[in-house]
Amino acid sequence: IFYESQQYAPLGRNAAVAEWMGDKVTLWTSSQTPSELRDGIQEALGIPQSKIRVQALPCGSSFGQWWSNNFMLVTVLLAKKAGRPVKIELDNEECMTTVKRRHQEHTIGRMGCTKDGELTLAEFDHTIDNGAYGFKDDVGFFCVDMWGKAHHGDYKVHGVNTNLLTAGCMRGVGDCTLGASVERVADQLAEKVGLDPIEFRIKNQIVEGDELRMQHSRHNMKGGLQNYLDNLTDEFRADVPKPFHLAAGSTRHLLEKGAEKFRWKDRWAGWGTPHTVDKALRRAIGVGTGAHVCGVEFEGNTSAVVRINPDGSVKVHCAVGRQGQGSETTQSQVAAETLGVSLSMVEIETGDTDSCPWSHGSLASNTMFRVGWATREAALDARRQLLDIAARDLFEGIAPETLTITDGNIHVAGEPGKSHPITDAMHVLRADALGQVSSITGRPTKTMPPSTTFARQFAAQFVEVEVDIETGKIRLLDYLACQDSGTVVNPQVLKNQVIGGAIVGAGFAIYEALKFDKETGAIKNGNLLDYKILRAGDFPWQADVLFGESYDPVGPFGARGAGESPMAAGIAAVAQAVYNAIGIWVDLPMTPENVVRALNKV
Repeated sequence: IFYESQQYAPLGRNAAVAEWMGDKVTLWTSSQTPSELRDGIQEALGIPQSKIRVQALPCGSSFGQWWSNNFMLVTVLLAKKAGRPVKIELDNEECMTTVKRRHQEHTIGRMGCTKDGELTLAEFDHTIDNGAYGFKDDVGFFCVDMWGKAHHGDYKVHGVNTNLLTAGCMRGVGDCTLGASVERVADQLAEKVGLDPIEFRIKNQIVEGDELRMQHSRHNMKGGLQNYLDNLTDEFRADVPKPFHLAAGSTRHLLEKGAEKFRWKDRWAGWGTPHTVDKALRRAIGVGTGAHVCGVEFEGNTSAVVRINPDGSVKVHCAVGRQGQGSETTQSQVAAETLGVSLSMVEIETGDTDSCPWSHGSLASNTMFRVGWATREAALDARRQLLDIAARDLFEGIAPETLTITDGNIHVAGEPGKSHPITDAMHVLRADALGQVSSITGRPTKTMPPSTTFARQFAAQFVEVEVDIETGKIRLLDYLACQDSGTVVNPQVLKNQVIGGAIVGAGFAIYEALKFDKETGAIKNGNLLDYKILRAGDFPWQADVLFGESYDPVGPFGARGAGESPMAAGIAAVAQAVYNAIGIWVDLPMTPENVVRALNKV
């Protein structure tokens, strides 16, 4: 299976402004990864990080486009040379042809199973094109864990460099391409043994407690797993899920509940069989699943700072991107819930590296799970300090553990009658110093367990398509996107993430492909007129979302990552539905030309 290169197709244009004041430089730009961008400037220029300030601003949809990019460093160098502030703003064509793109990818694979459909073998060889300066030798491929019930498996990924535009991580990296390949081979196998796609997935995809087979985490663990476990404190060990086993969640309940909601049994007509035929029009349904990591620890940990001000308001500092995924809202919710204050009392700073501690940023579905964990831990630390003061100076020395905070008021748990507002604790004459508390600053006091060893997000999506066998046109008629990201902290934010991922995945399946000049490698359709993406009218307006109900033992209030598995599930679901409509697997993207070409080969 060959995958064309997908373009991020950003609605906002990449831009940066740099200014030097003496030997200190400030860079204003949109970025998913402000800490990493500051590190990149330090590595390029060899100046102390204390003399570099990045102020990451909000941007439009990113999908990876607003990661650290070379034009940002060019802006810094030009400002140094000119002795004046310098701005570089790319036009739309430059954004699409000079920054980066998704890798072109190619998969060869096979799977085997028993007569009753139990997987016995999974073997895949995947090649990615890094372009001129890309460096990846893997693309995530956490999808191998989802099919980990196979007793024997071998997944290999190779990165090669070409003369094309540099390729980089785009939403759902690896799990939407290699994952779609695994899904297609699994579908072909399920058809051979006479199982429908839902039955086959339920039988062979992992559930809570099953072993995770991905090896990347094991190879990156210093000293190996046993050495890691031996060095844990008793307190920390109690909070760490069993490494390399799935701690929570699965596709099973998504498939079961989703099938019921989507009326799967009523509409499923069998493999390669449409449920409705109207002259040249064929209608059928399909299902696809996707999995992805919930942040990675290989490239650095995450942190946050939570400060309680004298007036009882709260300021959160955490380095994450703001590209429409709602991180500023969800991080504020985590802090507010932990501290027992209203959301209106919480403000957040996400992009200033002079005030935000180092964080990996918003990539690899990192924000809700890993940054959210850091925000909660920092808020818990601030809460402990606040209740220590209140217990000693407002509640006559009772144990701090007996106190709690509700609606900004400190009181004995279960006894809300006698309470003090947070401001009382912040302004009390303290017994130890006879002075007021200027502010309280909280930070994480322990390290987060390595999330790749136990946490995954899951998606299952159901789609109905209509295929015109004369023109090759595909229409999406109905869509249900099911998501297991643990506790739903903000339903609207999560719904936007899930539907957004489904649209990007369906667009990749049907339309999207960069076209390269065979002689020069130049991109020929680097604009939003010639590069086709799904428009609002191309996706079902009534598309619905169903959330899973698992609870993660580590994530903030049981929440996990969400942004990328919906992309992977969308590709597989649409591809399968088209096969069921016309009885032929079509190469991606399934443009009208490719559909007609596939039909003419029969």
